[in-house]
Amino acid sequence: MDDEVLSWAEALDFAAVIAVLLAGVHLLSPWLRRKAHARWAVINPLSAGALAAYIFLHMLPAVAESEHEFGLAITGVMLVGFVAYYGVEGYLDHRPNRLFWVKIAISWIYSFLVVYSLPSTLATRPAAALVAFAALALHVVQTNNHLAAQAEEQFDAQGRFALATAPLAAIILDFAMGSPSDAAAAFLSAFVSGILLLGLFRDELGSGGRQLRFGLFLVGVTAYGSLLLLEHVLG
Repeated sequence: MDDEVLSWAEALDFAAVIAVLLAGVHLLSPWLRRKAHARWAVINPLSAGALAAYIFLHMLPAVAESEHEFGLAITGVMLVGFVAYYGVEGYLDHRPNRLFWVKIAISWIYSFLVVYSLPSTLATRPAAALVAFAALALHVVQTNNHLAAQAEEQFDAQGRFALATAPLAAIILDFAMGSPSDAAAAFLSAFVSGILLLGLFRDELGSGGRQLRFGLFLVGVTAYGSLLLLEHVLG
């Protein structure tokens, strides 16, 4: 691997620690919700701002960069992700149990893909990997909160355990098979980017009450955006 900062073995070990921490966040979700219950009015807009910065300053530029190599197919896959998630949600709108598990599956795939690609990024750009991990951790906490709000008993009894397997499965696959190919990583990331883009506008920004906390949203955008730009300059 060219320009390694960490060896592959060191990157794998580091990624394994991150995977275990993320699994713990899922498993401890009921406890975290109780502890942060009074602070959600602050956490929600901050998290939404950070996710917006991550999508527009990291994920979308990454898709645009991949377009140079794979052409319009890569942005087409992102559009497919956006449209497919919108269509599935509409179709299952009157089937809340199935919709709940679709959202669990999408969150599982997103966590899996980010953790699966972590060792490769850690080996060459550890700062970028840690920035991505920060976004993932915020997204995990926020998504778990949304899922529990829709079906708290089902999420606590089943959903959180299913989600905890995603980072663990990803790191096990890393140890067993190595990093994904560039093409596979690019197209899977584009698909997930489309899903996250819809989620940002619908779940994070769709609530009317959020406008009253625009200042906190702006803090989230500015803080996480500054972190991304700093990593870009230093990396």
